[in-house]
Amino acid sequence: MNKLLIIYGILLFIEFHNIVPAVSDMCIHDEVAIPDVPVGELTYRQMRGKREKHSEIFQPLNIHYYIDDIDPNTPENVILNLKIAFKKVVKFFQDSVAVRSSFNPFLIERSNCAQKWVNGINKNKCSRLKSGPEFCSIKETDYVIPDRYLNKLEVFDYTSPHPRHILKAGPGVKDANFFLFVISRTTSWCTENNVQAYGSYCRLDSYNRPVAGLLNMCPTYFSKKIYKASHYFHVIMHEIIHILGFSVHLYPKFKMCTSIYDCETPKKIAEVDSNGIQRLIFPELVKSMQTHFNCSEEEFGGPLEISQGRGKASEEMKYTSHWHPLLMYTSIMTPFIVEDEYIVIDNITLALLASTGWYRVNFTIAEYFHFGKGEGCKFGFKANCEDSKHLCSPKDAARNCDILRYTIGKCESIVPYHPCGVFKPNHEESCLDEINMQAKEYEQRCVMVTKTNVAEPNCLLTKCISTNEFEFLVNSTWGKCKTSEKAEINNVTINCPELGSICWDEAKLVNKTFCSWGSDEAIAVRMYFADQTYQQLLESDNIRNFKVSTLQAIAENLQMSVNHIVNATLTIFKGAFLDFTLCPPSNMSNDKLGALIEKTQKFLKSSSFIHIFKGATEFAVSSTTIVGDVCESEIK
Repeated sequence: MNKLLIIYGILLFIEFHNIVPAVSDMCIHDEVAIPDVPVGELTYRQMRGKREKHSEIFQPLNIHYYIDDIDPNTPENVILNLKIAFKKVVKFFQDSVAVRSSFNPFLIERSNCAQKWVNGINKNKCSRLKSGPEFCSIKETDYVIPDRYLNKLEVFDYTSPHPRHILKAGPGVKDANFFLFVISRTTSWCTENNVQAYGSYCRLDSYNRPVAGLLNMCPTYFSKKIYKASHYFHVIMHEIIHILGFSVHLYPKFKMCTSIYDCETPKKIAEVDSNGIQRLIFPELVKSMQTHFNCSEEEFGGPLEISQGRGKASEEMKYTSHWHPLLMYTSIMTPFIVEDEYIVIDNITLALLASTGWYRVNFTIAEYFHFGKGEGCKFGFKANCEDSKHLCSPKDAARNCDILRYTIGKCESIVPYHPCGVFKPNHEESCLDEINMQAKEYEQRCVMVTKTNVAEPNCLLTKCISTNEFEFLVNSTWGKCKTSEKAEINNVTINCPELGSICWDEAKLVNKTFCSWGSDEAIAVRMYFADQTYQQLLESDNIRNFKVSTLQAIAENLQMSVNHIVNATLTIFKGAFLDFTLCPPSNMSNDKLGALIEKTQKFLKSSSFIHIFKGATEFAVSSTTIVGDVCESEIK
């Protein structure tokens, strides 16, 4: 693999030829997003019966993009690269995200009714239109929506049941469920801030899900130089994730659902932890964070960026629309990224989309996110920066391998409000430039070697044997090395890299919030607890023990290891219920799987457990909902 890595500046759309500490003001999404946008009625297909499959309720997120209003000076190669990137982004979301099925063709509601009747036979119907066209608008940027994407609108007199004027519906788009209007227009945002791209949503449906958005690809930026195709992809991907849900004004509109038709907005969005980091604490997001970092804290949610000048977070501080640049380094949704080869569309960002309540997410599509993996709840806040394997102290000017081991990195600060830094890519000491091109099965990667009691980073030719075993060429001799161990090769000590840093199988290493779609036979379970238990939980400070003891009791009664019970979330919201997934061994036959489902149903319907609250002896499970094979691989 011979890759030439080029520094492009920061992803979030401000170009710098030298990497500098970043602050939230560099990203303009929060500046261009409008808090209140038109909300329309969108009719969803209804379930016909309790046993209807998920595939009949949900459909892939199909983004229909319409490129218009392109600056005439935009080079043809830029337009071509943009079109290719959009196709790839659309394919990614089709494979990874599903939404509730809507009727065909897909149309968005018109919002230019100026006034509605407040009484009479035409109560709540439009009485007067606004002048002018229908806009998709973000701050200081408007786009006229073509009529073919708009639903009909009828205007009525006070006494007649028949409309006196009708704006006809356009043909719409079959199987679409989101419209993205793409322009390439030089605006003040582009010229004053040297922005690459910016966008936001401009329409919501009755569930507050964004159904249309506007994205401006600034022509002045993309005309400056030739970028790799991956750069266009990441710029567009980042902005569309904002538009779909990762946006400050949408957090309060997220849905927490006890069923598909019984949803409410969250009572609590974020929590400031003991280190002053504001964390989004939506349940799906917390589960993904806990899994990745190996932390069991109940409110270990997604860490948000802190604006420069604010210092530590406070309860009253404004949310931001990006992950913390250091704690989530290399994620697609940090406010900047070092370069495209290091960007990851991570499972934690996908968990944020799942937390909206609008989407079902296939987490197996996530790319492998290596940074901070398994580092625990105190990652980034241990006694010394060096106590975390992926962090360093900038004041020491240390050298070590960068996160992908492509170069011998230099320790540099990421943000001014955090004392730790990371080993940023340093192309003056690249391990990829001098690779032997005739040895195509080999890669030259950075590893730490010890000579005469001094550990230094070196570029060595590497050969993968498996995900946790590899060989290095040292002084013309190949030597084997296992993950996180040390190996002696020709009187040189090799500090073998950790799992996933060199030889990885993404299908095995990506942390999945659910069992794999189409591969594991998963049983999703929801347990509803009695009202008395709900009231006691509200008053208790021992909720975690309650959840743990309940799961242990379930595992014992089902005669299976508690390790096969995953993704457990206790929700105290309009009642108390526990969601978890049983992931049986992969070699379990369909007959045994069916028997396990039946056993689980019988057990939960007749169960009571030892209660952890003082003065109470047991609680009853009031009802259960069991969905066999939630991962959509059919049980025959």
